Amino acid sequence: MKAVPLVYGFALFICSFFLCLPSRGQTKYFVTQTGTGAGVGSWASAAGAAQLQGILAGAASGDTIWIAMGVYHPTAYPAGSTGGATNRDFAFTIASGVAVYGGFVGTETFLTDRTAGHTTSFSGDIGTAGYLPDDCYHVLVGTGLAATTLLDDIKIDSGYANGTGSISLGGQAFGRTLGGGIFMIAAEPTLSNCTIANNQANGEGGGLYLSNCTALLIKGCAFSGNTALSNGGAVSKETASPVTFDSCTFTGNWSFVAAGISGGGGIYSAGGSGDLIEGCLFSADKAFNAYGGAVFYNGTGALTMTRTTLTGNTASSFGGGLANVGGAGFDITHCNFSANTSAWGGGVYSSGTGGTYAWDTLQGNTATSTNGAGGGGFYNDAANPVVSHCLFQNNTTGGGNGAGQYDNGAAAPIDSNTVFQSNSAQGNSANGGGYYHAGGAGLFLNCVFVDNSASGDGGGYYNNSVQPVESCTFYHNTAGTTGGGVYDEGGEQAKYYNNMLWGNTPNSFGLGGGSTAQFTLLYNDFPESGSYAGSTVVGNLAQAPTFYDASSYAGPDGQWGTIDDGLHLASPSGTGGTDAVPPAGSFGSVGWPADDIADAARPDAGANLADMGAYEGTVIPLALSLVQFYADGLGVLHWSVAAPAASFVLTRSSDGWAFSPVASLGGSVMSYADTSVAPVFYYKLEVMLADGSTQWSGVVTVRRGPGLAQLRPNPVVSSATLYVPAPGNANIFDASGRLLRVLSLATGNNPLSFAGLAPGTYFLELDVVNGLRQVIPFVKE
Repeated sequence: MKAVPLVYGFALFICSFFLCLPSRGQTKYFVTQTGTGAGVGSWASAAGAAQLQGILAGAASGDTIWIAMGVYHPTAYPAGSTGGATNRDFAFTIASGVAVYGGFVGTETFLTDRTAGHTTSFSGDIGTAGYLPDDCYHVLVGTGLAATTLLDDIKIDSGYANGTGSISLGGQAFGRTLGGGIFMIAAEPTLSNCTIANNQANGEGGGLYLSNCTALLIKGCAFSGNTALSNGGAVSKETASPVTFDSCTFTGNWSFVAAGISGGGGIYSAGGSGDLIEGCLFSADKAFNAYGGAVFYNGTGALTMTRTTLTGNTASSFGGGLANVGGAGFDITHCNFSANTSAWGGGVYSSGTGGTYAWDTLQGNTATSTNGAGGGGFYNDAANPVVSHCLFQNNTTGGGNGAGQYDNGAAAPIDSNTVFQSNSAQGNSANGGGYYHAGGAGLFLNCVFVDNSASGDGGGYYNNSVQPVESCTFYHNTAGTTGGGVYDEGGEQAKYYNNMLWGNTPNSFGLGGGSTAQFTLLYNDFPESGSYAGSTVVGNLAQAPTFYDASSYAGPDGQWGTIDDGLHLASPSGTGGTDAVPPAGSFGSVGWPADDIADAARPDAGANLADMGAYEGTVIPLALSLVQFYADGLGVLHWSVAAPAASFVLTRSSDGWAFSPVASLGGSVMSYADTSVAPVFYYKLEVMLADGSTQWSGVVTVRRGPGLAQLRPNPVVSSATLYVPAPGNANIFDASGRLLRVLSLATGNNPLSFAGLAPGTYFLELDVVNGLRQVIPFVKE
C-alpha cells in the first residue's frame, strides 16, 4: 500500500508549473542515509545523504528518484544560484520533469510495496536543533518546472523565510510575508493527499499562498494549525484562475487582520472566479477581527460549494462559517453549517449578487450581536439569493434580530420549501425568531415555521417590507410581546395567502403602527375570527387543523420535507380539513404553487381547492411497510418491506433535487445495481403496495470511486457497519475537531461500536486505497 504523503509545512518557493502527476523514469536513482554507491540501478548501489543534493538538481526530465526514510538536509546553494550570505541560503533544487518518491524502507521493488510509518524528510533544520532562526530560508525551490514534476510521500519542514525579498516567501513555520508553508506564483500546481500543518505567515496564506496560478487542483489535503497575520489562515488565493478544493480538511487554522472586509480562517479567495469546494470539512477555523471563520470569498465569479461541512468555526465580525462578500453568483448545495459563531451571520453572511442555497442545513449557529441585525443561521445583506429545501434549526441570536435568517435584501429574495425550527432570538426585545425581513420584495412559499421564539415581536416571522407569504405553516411559535406566528410592522402591500397559523403564542398576527392599511389576509386558517381595522381579511376558516402527528414533525424517516412529515393534515377535506378557494387569477404577482414542501403536486388555480399550509394531501407513513433502503459499499441498492409490495420504482438524481425513474421492478425484487457510473448519485424508492397506495423512501446517496467508504446506518444508535474497499486507518473526531478514537480497518465490512459517545455530530476520517482521504460526517443518536 502506498504511504500517505506527509508534508508538514512545505518550505517551498515554486515559480511556474509545479504539478504532482505520475511520471515514468528514464533513469531510476536510489538514495539512503548511509549509501556509498553511484545511486543507479538498485538499493544495493544507493547513493548516500550527501549525494542527494546533486541528484535532485542533476536528474533529467523523466527520471525518478527513490529516497529511503530518514532526515535529509540541504548542503549547498540552489542550482544556478550565485550563493548567499550564510548557510541559511542552502536549499534543495528539484529539476524539471523529475519524479521524487519517499517513504521507503530501502528494500522495495515496486511503489506499491511502501507501507506507512517510514518518513522521508527534507529538513531545513541545519543549525541548533529545533531553533528556527538559524534554519534554511527555503528547503526546496523550483523554477520553470514541467507539468510532470512530482513530489510523493516527502515531508518538508523547518524552513524559516524571515529575510527580505524572495526569502520572505514560502518558509515552513514562519513566512515573513506570504505563504508560510508554500508560496506559488505563476504556477500550475496539483497538491494531492498532502498535510500542510503548523505554518505561519506574517502576511497572507499561513499554509499556502497562490498568485497568478492556473489549473489549480487541491485534492485530499489536510490543512491544520496554520496561522496568517492577514488573510487566509490556511490558504490565500489571489489569482484569476479557479481553484478546486476536493475532499480536503481544514482544522484549527487562524487568520488575524487589523480590520476591514477580509479574513478567512480556512480559505481566503479574492480576485478570481469559479472556485469549487466539494466534499470538504472545515472545523475550528477562526477569523479574528474579520469575516469568514472558515471561508471568505470575494471572487468576481461564481463560488460553488457542495457536500461540505463547516462546523465550530468563528469570525469576529461576519460569517462564522462562510462570508460571501461581493461574489457574483454562487451555488451552495448539500452543505452543513453547524455550531459556527460570529457577531453577525453565525453560519453564513452573504452580500454577493444572486445565487442559490439549496438542500443545506444551518443548525446550532450563533450571532452574538446584542441589537439590530443578527442572523444566527444566515445574514443576507442585499444578496437576494434563492433559498430552497433548506433547514434552519436551533440557531440563536444574543440580542440581534432574525435567529434563523436575517434578510436585508434590496430586491427579491425567495425562500421556498424550507423549514425554520426551534430558532431563538434572545436578549433584549429581539425580533423574528425564525426570520426577520428588513428590506426588498421577495416571497415565502411552502415553508414551515415551528417552535421558533423571539423575546420581542414575531416568534416565527417578522416583516418590515414587501414579502408575500403563501402556503406556509406557522405552528407553536412564541413571541415575548406580540405576533407569535407573524408580526407585520407595516411593509408595503404585505399579503398573506393560503397559510395555516395555529398554536402560536400570544397570537397568530401582531401588527405594527403602519401595517393596517396594507395588511391583506386572503384564505388563511388562524384562530382569531375578527378582522383588523383598516386591513383586508377574506376567507379565514378559523378551524382547528388535525395534524397527522404534531409530536413527530419530520416523521419516521427523520427528514423534513418528505411525505411522512407529521404536519401533514390527517384530513385535508371535510371535518378538520383546511381547503382554500383560490382567488380569480394569480395572487398578486405570485402564481399558484405547483407543488408542496414535499414536492407533492397541488391542484392548479382552476381546481378550486388546495390544502392550506405547506403540505398537500395526507401523510404517507413510511415505517408501516418500507423497513430499510440503503446502498452497500459497492453502490448496490438494497431494501426490505414489512408488508407485501406490488412493485417498486427506483428513481435517481444527480443533484438530490430532480429525480427521474431508473427502473420499474416487481414486488419480489429487493436490490438493484445501477450500471450508470458517476461520482455521486442520489436515489429514492417508490413502493407500490397491494392496496394501491404509494410510499416513498428517504434519499440515499451513493458515491463511487477508488477508496470510497460507506457508514451505515447514519445516524447511528449504538453500532454501525463501515465498509472500506481496502485496509486502512480511521480517526473519529467530535464537532470541535478533538480526536476521540483511532481505528484499524480490514477490507470489507467493519463492525463498529459507538458506545460511550454522547449524542451529537461526529466526523470519521479515513485513509484508504492509495492514501485517498475521505471524511464522513455522522450523527450519534
